[in-house]
Amino acid sequence: MLRGKWRVERVARGYRRAEDKHLFKQATDDPSIQPDRVTARVEGYFRAPAIWIGDRPDDPSASSRNPGLRNTEALARQLRTGIETRVMQDGTFLFDFGSWSLAPQVVIPGYRVPSPGAMHRPPVETENASSLSERYALLRAQAMNAHQSCLATSEWLLRGTSHGVGLPLTAADTLKGMNFVDCLRYGDGSRDIRSIYRDTWNHPVPAGTDGALQRRTLDVEVVHHSLDTFDDVLAADNAASLIQMVEAVYLATCRYTEGRFGEAITLAWGACEQLLSKLWDSFLTETQASGRLTRQRRSRLAGRDFTASMKSEALELGSCLRYDLYREVDTARKARNQWAHEMTEPSVAQLAGAMAAAEGLFEEVYGIQLRFPLNAGSPGVPAWNVWIAKDGSDRENSDR
Repeated sequence: MLRGKWRVERVARGYRRAEDKHLFKQATDDPSIQPDRVTARVEGYFRAPAIWIGDRPDDPSASSRNPGLRNTEALARQLRTGIETRVMQDGTFLFDFGSWSLAPQVVIPGYRVPSPGAMHRPPVETENASSLSERYALLRAQAMNAHQSCLATSEWLLRGTSHGVGLPLTAADTLKGMNFVDCLRYGDGSRDIRSIYRDTWNHPVPAGTDGALQRRTLDVEVVHHSLDTFDDVLAADNAASLIQMVEAVYLATCRYTEGRFGEAITLAWGACEQLLSKLWDSFLTETQASGRLTRQRRSRLAGRDFTASMKSEALELGSCLRYDLYREVDTARKARNQWAHEMTEPSVAQLAGAMAAAEGLFEEVYGIQLRFPLNAGSPGVPAWNVWIAKDGSDRENSDR
């Protein structure tokens, strides 16, 4: 292992000289020059399962999957955090993260290759900038997953309907571009599943398959409400942490839809425990002002030996946690422990209690109203009438 490390360290690094600065900012055929690069300014996602935003297109346009619909803007606005948003009629959501303080656009420095064609390592500053851009891309994807939760929340609160959350995003499958127009044209090969999904829904399809590609319509008021809630999430103190907690519960609802109840309770409880710790820290800070909470005492109360169960008990007895919310938190904790220690799968009621606990804690800690609906997914196992021949020869008549 040391030998391998020694060999890597012997590979020459690229370098960057001040007098070469202009060479990294222009097109060149020089194989020794790796130019400066810049990451995407705008990122977005095509909501799957697909939806219409605003007015549903007329039947001919919808049935032919008119490609022009993808460029029809349903609304545009700027969030308090400075993020510009565009929402397209076909259910594409775009966000200009370029100047977002938590995950802005990154310039990855270019460099001169020591020996063109030979193995080399990039300069340290280039590696660091590349790693930073990957972390930012992940946070952006997590933020957009949080927006999908906000969208489900708004539909439930304003319309009283729930059709589940969209499929989760990863940093690899978000739409990306230097601007909004560029982002709508994005496609990055066979691994870009979002672009493939979008093309499937928006381009003409063979006759007879249109019925399988129906989509719901969300009105503009619901979308505006979702962006208001999303803005509250992004503007909160330690927003990166809040985004990750919202995404964790959002992913729990996705795992529930897949029938993976154990994973769902683990994700949901993880967020609940973090929120409970924040509530506990606030309680200790407020108590410290009385002078009764010494540094040593606080250290003991904030240590690992003081468990989530102890915190919830003390908060409820101190009237800092509603009794109904305390019971939901306790239900979620016990269900997670049974799964973690005994592999006992939680019940639907226990998962519903965990979601209610998360919703209550988000509102208690951050003052943000979120809803995480539990919607059953499509059956994972197809079934045919028993009289269908084993070779499927009678399948065409099976529905008659």
